[in-house]
Amino acid sequence: MSVDRKILIITTPGCLGCTIQSKNVGEAIKTVKSKFNITKELEDYRRIDRSLLRKINAKDYPITLFMINDDIRFKCVGSYPAPVIVRWIDLYMK
Repeated sequence: MSVDRKILIITTPGCLGCTIQSKNVGEAIKTVKSKFNITKELEDYRRIDRSLLRKINAKDYPITLFMINDDIRFKCVGSYPAPVIVRWIDLYMK
């Protein structure tokens, strides 16, 4: 069975923090590329199913979801440096 690892970044229009988080997630994925195959997805909150937004209690953006086979393993709100994201990948995406 293949494992689908994905980091989903939920954004809002004109969000500088969203742009920064997207760049930092990309850098983190490159850092761990030899360990894991992880895809990055960027989605506007208006394109996300409302039930998911309620489930994750979306109030502020960007929201970054660390997912394995569409199961949410970790959620963070805001933008973080790439080394922090690398650590979260190591903890939650195995």
